[in-house]
Amino acid sequence: MNNLQKLALTGLSLCALALPSIAQTTVVMEKRNTNFAIDGGNGAANNRQVYLWNTNTSNVNQQWEETFIAPKYYTYKKKNTNHCLDGGNGAARLQAVKLYRCISGERNQHWEKIPQANGTFRLKKRGFSYSIDCNRGASRRQGCYLWNSGDSNVNQHFSFKTVGSSGGSGAFGLDPNLPPWGNFDLKDWALDAPNADPDDGLSARTTDRDFANGNLFNGSAPFFYTGSDGAMVFKSPINGAKTSSNTSYPRSELREMLRRGNTSISTTGVNANNWALGYQPNNSNIGAKEGKLTATLRVNRVTSTGSSSQVGRVIIGQIHADNDEPVRLYYRKLPGNSKGSVYWVHEIRDGDDLDEFVLVGSASSSASNPSNGIALNELFSYEIINVGANLEVILRRGDRDGPIIGRKSMNMNTENSGYNRSDEWMYFKAGAYTQNNTGNGNDYDQVSFYRLDNSH
Repeated sequence: MNNLQKLALTGLSLCALALPSIAQTTVVMEKRNTNFAIDGGNGAANNRQVYLWNTNTSNVNQQWEETFIAPKYYTYKKKNTNHCLDGGNGAARLQAVKLYRCISGERNQHWEKIPQANGTFRLKKRGFSYSIDCNRGASRRQGCYLWNSGDSNVNQHFSFKTVGSSGGSGAFGLDPNLPPWGNFDLKDWALDAPNADPDDGLSARTTDRDFANGNLFNGSAPFFYTGSDGAMVFKSPINGAKTSSNTSYPRSELREMLRRGNTSISTTGVNANNWALGYQPNNSNIGAKEGKLTATLRVNRVTSTGSSSQVGRVIIGQIHADNDEPVRLYYRKLPGNSKGSVYWVHEIRDGDDLDEFVLVGSASSSASNPSNGIALNELFSYEIINVGANLEVILRRGDRDGPIIGRKSMNMNTENSGYNRSDEWMYFKAGAYTQNNTGNGNDYDQVSFYRLDNSH
């Protein structure tokens, strides 16, 4: 049954089933190692197979409005049309990928966007092990179709170039008039903010259920809000409330919640809310295994007062275990420098940190200005990846398809990290976790996120 037949059965009009009005990003999808992009041809028509054409980010035929569809899928609508990338019914080798009238909830138009190690992405059709493939090499009018999914298949690797926005006047298609949960899917996150919960004086938590209902803990708005460009902004002052009496530093930070609002599942422990590292023993109670956190952001401000060992440093992403942190990703800019350094740290379970894995600059408290560093308000992206016993962090300048400027990995077996146990559990964190408690109380860190994706 085709899409028009489905419409006829429901008795709904095409207009009534248009995609929902949510924030979108306009992208051009260029095939890896070529100068050819997916092109929908002039105008739009049902059943037209999409093909490759010389990449031109100004060519509206190559511009696709990328819209997030919970929990992990996207739709791609051709710019200035109401036609979407459609994989057709079912899936088979050489099944054409076509334009078809956009229909809300149409699974044939849902694509899982899977990051690849080389910075590209693979688009897998929802419910099938088939991905968009544009054949070997590249030439004009070379058709795109479905083929068995394979991360090693370069014909399925596409660079995503952001060329504008729709559905909002801010950057990356983010709407400055919406709250953060209006621009980002936060149903699998909770927020720890530096305003105090009046019940216990500790950091206020907005839960995953709160975000699903469009609520924010009273008093957290000054520390978690939408910026003028649509970014999700985290602000963390030195004198902010902390998450426990044993915590040394304040934060405005998201905590991953795989349960997505199902409060019958505890937030802690080996359960469906948390995940396991790839080399941990299998446990049927855990929510997922292995993971990747990808973010595009700007650090707007860091602390400039306090001890030389603490000033200017903020954690912007983590893999957190029960009591320890397999990955803590730091941005640090010293007061006398115009650019900042980025490095990450691995903590041995119930033990000490290993030496820093420096991506750009230096972790030293007396570092000179890093010529290859990242300035305040400069756009950059990171990926925190776990596969098997390996941990890796990749740093890019600019958006998530930008050039790699730092990459470091380590093996937890080699380092005897101690996490390969069945009773350990993990979750991602992202935001602004201030690492300074010696400066002026009103001094603060501020970080703005433009993209944030967690996958397992």
